[in-house]
Amino acid sequence: MEVFQLGGPMLLNVASIPVGLDPVTVRVRSNTEAWVVNQVSDEISVVDLTNNLVLRSLTTEDEPADVVFAGSPQELSCPVQVGRACRCST
Repeated sequence: MEVFQLGGPMLLNVASIPVGLDPVTVRVRSNTEAWVVNQVSDEISVVDLTNNLVLRSLTTEDEPADVVFAGSPQELSCPVQVGRACRCST
């Protein structure tokens, strides 16, 4: 995962954070946390944007495609292949 900062008319690359295989989606959950969906490695990497490292990896079913945060308390939905989904509390 590449992290950029706006620097006037240009983007400044501030970090390169290794995540799983074939990252297809990044969702920023807060100013300090991003979730990266890795389709081939069947996992979601939870990334600490302050320290530029992966906090944990969540194993999913085959070929996750996206993550969505919704509700109160907040829950995570992770669509995988045709119509299936995994859910967990965050």
